[in-house]
Amino acid sequence: MRELVGVGQPESLTLEYKESYAAKIPDSVAAMANSYGGLILVGVTERNIEDRIVGVPEDTIVSGCHQKLEPPWEPEIVPVPLPETDGLMVLVVRVDPAKAPRPLLIQGAAPIRLHGRNAVADRSRLAHLLTGRNPACSSRHSAAPGRTSPR
Repeated sequence: MRELVGVGQPESLTLEYKESYAAKIPDSVAAMANSYGGLILVGVTERNIEDRIVGVPEDTIVSGCHQKLEPPWEPEIVPVPLPETDGLMVLVVRVDPAKAPRPLLIQGAAPIRLHGRNAVADRSRLAHLLTGRNPACSSRHSAAPGRTSPR
């Protein structure tokens, strides 16, 4: 774990650090599930300091995701014990978009990941999440029978 976070890897589309449990973690889970997937390392600070691992208690995240996500869903959570601490660990939250019921919503909106941060899906991206088709190609295939779409 120390090798993974010790190299100064910044947050990205598929990697996020959380120093402790925060109410926004389910938002990041939904955003990653609605995008490319990824890892959230809970118990690791995003500050660029020598030892970024701070650790958290194991039971801090599952109920928050289940209660806030629409439909209720829980990502895979792998606890990595920190031997030099008194029961603390890093929680590796693995978000696999192939396993999530997409789109995952938070208060009726579909969060996505853009440039290492969370954003709300626009109409085109939401259509893509619902149909699984590329939003740029969907207009060619959506013309009514007997009509051709403009080229």
